Amino acid sequence: MVCFQANRVLAAAVTICLSGSIAARLPAIEGDWWCGFENQGFDGATVWDVAVFSDALIAAGSFTQAGGVAASRVACWTGSTWEPLGEGLNSTAVAACIYDSCLIVGGEFWLAGGMPAPYIARWNGQAWSSVGGLMATPAVYALTVYQGKLIAAGCFTWIGGVQANRIAAWDGLQWTPLGEGVGEPGSSDVVYALGIYQDKLVAAGGFLGAGNLAAENIATWNGQDWEELYRGVEGTVYAVCGVGGSLYVGGLFARASATPAVNIARWDGNQWHAVGGGVSHAGPVRCLTELDGSLIVGGDFWTAGGQPAAGIAAWDGVAWSALGSGLGGSADALHPAGSVLFVGGAFGSAGDCVSEGIARWEGTLTAAEPIPGSGPEGLDLSTFPNPTRGALSLRVGSPRGMTAQLVVHDAQGRAVLARELALAPGSNLHTLELGVLPTGVYFARVVPQRGSPICARILRIR
Repeated sequence: MVCFQANRVLAAAVTICLSGSIAARLPAIEGDWWCGFENQGFDGATVWDVAVFSDALIAAGSFTQAGGVAASRVACWTGSTWEPLGEGLNSTAVAACIYDSCLIVGGEFWLAGGMPAPYIARWNGQAWSSVGGLMATPAVYALTVYQGKLIAAGCFTWIGGVQANRIAAWDGLQWTPLGEGVGEPGSSDVVYALGIYQDKLVAAGGFLGAGNLAAENIATWNGQDWEELYRGVEGTVYAVCGVGGSLYVGGLFARASATPAVNIARWDGNQWHAVGGGVSHAGPVRCLTELDGSLIVGGDFWTAGGQPAAGIAAWDGVAWSALGSGLGGSADALHPAGSVLFVGGAFGSAGDCVSEGIARWEGTLTAAEPIPGSGPEGLDLSTFPNPTRGALSLRVGSPRGMTAQLVVHDAQGRAVLARELALAPGSNLHTLELGVLPTGVYFARVVPQRGSPICARILRIR
């Protein structure tokens, strides 16, 4: 099997138009989304995690095919197509990591390569095998490596014949519990995220205790005992990431301890802090990672710091920045590989690229200056709701009265709608009915009488 060398592929991204709906509000990150995954997506399934194994890009999720190729829940990128990893898994893969030169996958499956491997399995490059025997209750939602051991966490209470409440360590020979574990036996408590901070293991999710301590949804393990983080987080935590001397947590919550914090918060070792006004929408922050010293935040949100940011944004410790025009859906996994960032999730586009479930960002994390208007006329364009199921509102800001043409193109560049706009000075609101158009990516272009057009990407969904 020859798979994609994640740090060696060179690709040129073609920019169809500049999306002013983001750039005019948040500083834009210098870089672009790669369009090489077009027609190589996951057909509406979710990619729950991405990893790099033997320099190969691995996607794990709920899919049964990748880019039209049969691949059951785990697939490897060759550089132009996806390949399966043997017979794959019989149900959803949620987490992936590398341990002892093997790919380890956790999730809700019980067969790997057609053989019993309940909820956690190992791929050595040739074949699947189980990791340490039977697990009595599903499932594994998070994996990491700590002090030379593989750590698995989820909603299980037994693993490999050993009682272990929702978290356990594998040393290559046997499973052992981490003290009394996390949560209460018989409860619905769960660990969704694992990380490392100040040489301690961080476990987070939906629970009210760790060991004998009251610990609301987050706790740390120092190798011997569990520790709380000052009253914890008042809501479910789905992601953790250490950057510098701080631990960032993301999820679905409004407060960390007594500190208001919308879906993302920072722990400095002593107390909790809000992060730049937070990120918000109906859904949570689902993934965090560090890239070039900045925190990358992914999830089901449309604003960061109160400004538009579709599904993904960067925080440099002072301010939020957008990664191009973002994603047409939710980011559920982030994996940096050198200066490249791979993103997995449930989305249909990345920037101007049709990119279903998997995306690649290439660029630096040096914030560019905010763009006050994309053309010499100083026009500004935003769209909402976007994605849309039909009706779409366009807000066009104009420095003076003028006439402009609105043209909507599909992803192949064909005009599918056109009309004349009479623009007054200030903000102008126009409504488009796109319900008659097929689902997919479209581009709205407002063309003034003089100067360059201003554009926005539109995602039409069911």
